[in-house]
Amino acid sequence: MSNEAIRLLIVYEYALIREGLRALLVCPDFEIVAEVSNTKAAVEEAKRVRPHVVITDAYINKVSTAEMTRAIVNELPDTKVLILTPHTDAKTVNQCLQAGVQGYVYLDVTSTDLARYIRAVARGEAVLDSKITGIVLARVRGEAIEDRPEHRLTPQQMEILRLLAKGASNREIAQALHLSENTIKGYAAEVLHRLGVKNRVEAAMLATSKGWV
Repeated sequence: MSNEAIRLLIVYEYALIREGLRALLVCPDFEIVAEVSNTKAAVEEAKRVRPHVVITDAYINKVSTAEMTRAIVNELPDTKVLILTPHTDAKTVNQCLQAGVQGYVYLDVTSTDLARYIRAVARGEAVLDSKITGIVLARVRGEAIEDRPEHRLTPQQMEILRLLAKGASNREIAQALHLSENTIKGYAAEVLHRLGVKNRVEAAMLATSKGWV
């Protein structure tokens, strides 16, 4: 960054939050160039004003801002996105990081720290506050619960998944596990639901890629 002011785009659903951030970010080295209340407008406004940093929530109108982030960083690689949010669940954090956010900060932050985070992000530094760091470390170490099949599926469901991945029919699985075909049909549907996949082919591909079968 040169000595020019850091250009900020504020993207929040509620006017009160936008007004609060405006009041907090009155600094000689900050310039709020625009503010919008939805993700579609944010992408268009970012292209127009070309901010150094976009400050936004993890969700706007109950929709993840991950796609908005991805669109902005793909279109404007020099623009950084800083998430300032109350949402700290692992799924949301991972989703945003994968989309390309430069910083992820819990909403309960002081104005001094927020200003420091914005400057760091503008310099190209990655910023995570202490509440987020543990989630990211777990992800790096492969310890996130949602990545462990044993935390998603019961042993019986894992066995059904293994048989599904081998191409077994409901009848063949029922015979192997000494259960009725209707019972297996219900269990198989629950396996797909827990894994977040649409069909048996996706389940088999996921199981194979994770080394579960």
